[in-house]
Amino acid sequence: MSEGLSQENLNRLVRELLEDFELPESRIHRYTELGLPKDTATFIAFDTNVYTFFNYLLEEDCSPKVAALWLTGELSAETKDQGREFRSAFVNEEGEVELLVDPPKLAELIKAVEEKRITHAAGKEVLKEMVTSGKRADVVIKE
Repeated sequence: MSEGLSQENLNRLVRELLEDFELPESRIHRYTELGLPKDTATFIAFDTNVYTFFNYLLEEDCSPKVAALWLTGELSAETKDQGREFRSAFVNEEGEVELLVDPPKLAELIKAVEEKRITHAAGKEVLKEMVTSGKRADVVIKE
């Protein structure tokens, strides 16, 4: 092993490579074991962008059910309110990420709600501002 690659980074890299080979059916099974309804697990498992976004939220220690709710419920609804299809809102025609609320920003918002720094209802208002402005949750909460 080279000096620049720690065991932790190597393990993460191997885990990410193995996840790339996971079939959607396996993802669905794994997500339902985490407590997600099958239709939500299916929605997440079959879309690479949604799947990647969701896995980031899990890596940030967001509760699977809460992460799924915010990703496939609240963020999806807010995206549709802007007149865009949720699944296609991740990448524009040039192949660039288009959502102003990226995984780290949504994880920050979810944690604020989970830690009861704000209510779910307040979180929805914060999300609305985040989707419009691209600001981080903590910035919007302080405003």
